[in-house]
Amino acid sequence: MALANDVMHASELTVFTRRTQADIEARDGSLAAFFPNQTVDSDVAKYTILDGGLVPAAEYRSYDAESTIGSPQGGRNVAVQLPPVSQKNRIGELDQIRARGGNEQAELYVGRVAASTTEAVTARIEALRGTVLETGRVTIKENGFHADEDLGRSEDMTTSVANSWTTEAGTSLDDLIALAEKYEEKNGTLPGAMLASTQIISAFQRNKQVRDAIGGNATRNVATLTEINALLESYGLPGFTRFGRSVNIGGVNKKILSPDKVFLLPAPNTIELGQTVFGRTAEADSPEYGIIPADAPGLVAGINLEWDPYAYWVRVNGLALPVMTNPDASMVAQVLNVEG
Repeated sequence: MALANDVMHASELTVFTRRTQADIEARDGSLAAFFPNQTVDSDVAKYTILDGGLVPAAEYRSYDAESTIGSPQGGRNVAVQLPPVSQKNRIGELDQIRARGGNEQAELYVGRVAASTTEAVTARIEALRGTVLETGRVTIKENGFHADEDLGRSEDMTTSVANSWTTEAGTSLDDLIALAEKYEEKNGTLPGAMLASTQIISAFQRNKQVRDAIGGNATRNVATLTEINALLESYGLPGFTRFGRSVNIGGVNKKILSPDKVFLLPAPNTIELGQTVFGRTAEADSPEYGIIPADAPGLVAGINLEWDPYAYWVRVNGLALPVMTNPDASMVAQVLNVEG
C-alpha cells in the first residue's frame, strides 16, 4: 500500500503524533515522569546499569602526598534490542463518504483517528513502564516477540510489610517510615515521590496510628489526604501521589501498577531512575515520509491507501523500551492483602 500524502503528508502526521503523545503523557500523570523519553539514532538501547549505593568517598591526605586511587561506582553495560510497537486503524468507504467536505474535513477525520491510534501505542508503552517499575524486569511476550531482561534491582528493594494496612489497628505510619529509611540507606536520600492507589490511600486515611499522629478530632474515622501529606512532610517524606491508571490489553482492563503496592521513587521529571528509549524505525529513512535525519528517532505515522475495497489506513509505529539505569532508585512494597 502506497502512502496517501495528498490527504496528510506523513511528515506532518508524524509531528501531530508526537505532539499528541506528549499531551497524553502530560495530561494523564504518566510514568514518563520517572522514565523520561530519550531518542537514539539506532535500533538498540545502550546504557549502563549502576550497581547502586553511595559513591565511595575520597580521602584526606598530607601535603605533597599522592592521591589515593578511587573506586568509582560500578555497573554493567547493557545493549538491548528495541522492540517495535505499533497499531493501524482503517478509514473505510462509509467513513470517507461521511467525511466529505473538502480537504479540511478529511484532515480533521484523519486527525481523530491518528490521535486515537497514538493513544493506543502510548498506552502500551505506559503499560510496559509499569511492568518494568513493578517487577524490575523487561517482560514482553506478544506477536512472536519475546523478551525477559532482569534490570538488576536488589532483592531487598522489593518487599512487603508484616501487617496489611487494611487493618485499622496496624502500624501503617511506622511501616512507611521504615520503608523510607531503607530507601535512604540504599540511595543516600529519602524518596522524592510515593505512588499509591486509591485503596492504599484510603486504608492509610482510616488507620488509627495515622489519625492519632495527626491529632484533632478524636472521634472521626478518616483523615484527609491533605492532613496525611502534611504529616508525611513533617517526617521529610513526599506526600502520596495517587496513581490508578488502567490500560486495555487484549480486551481486558488491567491496572498499570498493582493497587496493593506502594512505590517509593526519586522526584519526578528527573533521570535518576531510567528512561524510555525511542529508536529509529525503518520508515523514518524513507523519502516518502519526508522526515529529516535529526528528527528520525521517535514515533512515526503515515496514511496508506488501499484500493479494493477503497480505504485508508492510519498507522503509528515506534521502537520503544523503558529501562532502569539505576534500578535501586525504586522500591516496591506490598502493603495490602491481595484481596484488599
